Amino acid sequence: MPVISYCNLQTVNSNKKYFSRREVQGADRARSLQQLLWWPSESDFKKLVTTNILHNCRVTPDDIRRARIIYGPALPTLKGKMIHTNPGIFQPIPRVNIPAPIINEHRNVSLQIDFCFINGAPFLHTVSEHINYRTTQPCTSRGRLEILRKLAEVQHKYHCRGFKITDYHADNEFDKIADDLLPAMTHIRAALQHTERAERSIRTLKERVRSMVYSTPYRRMPRIMIKKMVQGA
Repeated sequence: MPVISYCNLQTVNSNKKYFSRREVQGADRARSLQQLLWWPSESDFKKLVTTNILHNCRVTPDDIRRARIIYGPALPTLKGKMIHTNPGIFQPIPRVNIPAPIINEHRNVSLQIDFCFINGAPFLHTVSEHINYRTTQPCTSRGRLEILRKLAEVQHKYHCRGFKITDYHADNEFDKIADDLLPAMTHIRAALQHTERAERSIRTLKERVRSMVYSTPYRRMPRIMIKKMVQGA
C-alpha cells in the first residue's frame, strides 16, 4: 500500500484561502489598529470597537475574529502579557484511609534499613515488615547526623498515619546510631550478615531504575534526574 503523508500544520496563506480579499483586508486593518492601541486584549479590543469609543472606526468585531483565525494570537500580547506559573503547585492527592485490620494488627512496625549506591551516590533505603512500605532518600554522606536526619523523615511518615516503629534491623554500619534510636531497639547483624528483606528490596529498586534508564534516549543524565528516578522507582 502507498504511504500517505499528512501534515496538520496551518499556515497564514492557507488560512487566507477561506476568506475573500475584502475580509483579509479587514483583518489586516484590525491587527494594525490593535498595534496602534498598544495591543489591548482581544476582549477589550472588541469592547472598544462595539461601544463606539473609537469614532469613524472601520474595524468590526468580525474583522477582529478573522484576524485571530488567519494570523493566530497576536505575538506581542503572548510575549508581553504571559506570566510565569509556578510548576510546583499540584492538585492535592486524596488521602487513602488505612483499613482497620492493618492498624490493629501491624501498629508496631519493624523497619529494615540499609544503604544502596547508584552511580556512586548513597541512598538510604528502608522497608517495613508485613506492611512492605519502602522509602528511598538521597544522602549527602553516610555520617551519623545525616542518617538520623533521614530516619526522622521516615519516622514522621509512619507516625502521622498511626504507626509506631519499635525495631530497626541493620548491618554493623548503623551501630553508631543505636543509642539515638532508643526506646526503639536496633538489631545489628554480624559482619558478614545482611538484612535480607532490605537487600532484596534494593535489588528490585536497581532493576527498575536500570529498566527506566534503558527506556530513555539519553546517554548521560544529571545527578538530580538520577535522584528523582530512584525515588520514583
